[in-house]
Amino acid sequence: MTEKKPIKKQYYDVIIEITSPITIKYRVYAEDAKQAAELVEKGRVSSPSFVSKPKIQFGKIHNLVVYLAGSVMKLFSWKR
Repeated sequence: MTEKKPIKKQYYDVIIEITSPITIKYRVYAEDAKQAAELVEKGRVSSPSFVSKPKIQFGKIHNLVVYLAGSVMKLFSWKR
């Protein structure tokens, strides 16, 4: 009788590029609301004061890549 070898499990790094609803809050020191918006748009503010968890189930996946953990060797990928 042929014995089945156990399937070896290993870790993988999965990188997903996704468009997802997320809330990012900045506290900006500015003269008016328009200037505050411009400073955030141009990236002239420090790190955000609040970042919500992305709602992945409501997002659209654009690209997905799977690597062997700690490696740069691409094992699987797809784009939509």
